[in-house]
Amino acid sequence: MPGLLTLCVRVLAIMGLAVPALGQPAGDAVQPRIIVQSVTDGGIDVAAWTPDGRFIWTASGMARELLLWDAAQGVIIDRLRLPSPPGRAVDLLRLQGMAVSADGAILTIDGDTTGVGDEVIIARRRYRVMLASRRIDIVDPPVARLDISPADWIGGLTARIEALSVVYAGGTKIPLAQALAALPALPRSPDGRTELLRAGTGFALRGGNGVIRRHGCAISASASPMPNCRLMNAIWRCWA
Repeated sequence: MPGLLTLCVRVLAIMGLAVPALGQPAGDAVQPRIIVQSVTDGGIDVAAWTPDGRFIWTASGMARELLLWDAAQGVIIDRLRLPSPPGRAVDLLRLQGMAVSADGAILTIDGDTTGVGDEVIIARRRYRVMLASRRIDIVDPPVARLDISPADWIGGLTARIEALSVVYAGGTKIPLAQALAALPALPRSPDGRTELLRAGTGFALRGGNGVIRRHGCAISASASPMPNCRLMNAIWRCWA
């Protein structure tokens, strides 16, 4: 166990992240507040549209952040913390999927985790977010335990980090196409007309006409998935 704990902390250190606080509670009610307009350098793992196509949820497992975006304006309108189970000294999280229920009431986030508490645990993790209240609960998936060694799981997490680094931080360990293929697919809008692309430190939107737009920034259809625009405090600006 000490060896795994050391490895887990080392992975967090590489990402420049602190060990998550234990059992961080989620708020039971939505209160008016200032929303910090920034995105972590690690980018996003998974995303989901609301049924009306007006908003996009994104999440990062390493940063343990859940963000709600206004799709038209490109600004963050809410941000939440994904909690850890009580008693976990380390709780590394790799997110695999996200979906909003058809009625728009519940957001479900699926992933897997390695944690160190009374024992080393490798298991699936599911979060249920009640969107009206923003309450976040950890719920048991149908099959929790994963039949995989800690070393193999950490190897998979390391591969995820490398892929995110290539896409969002200019890493060069693997080709960009290979990095994009290694990450969870991002969904199209509910009407199928708009595509989510990994770009900047988060995402861009490509419409049916092939034009990529990021909060008033239009890029030609021939632009790469990472066009010449940068996200500065979630305000998109075009650079010549």
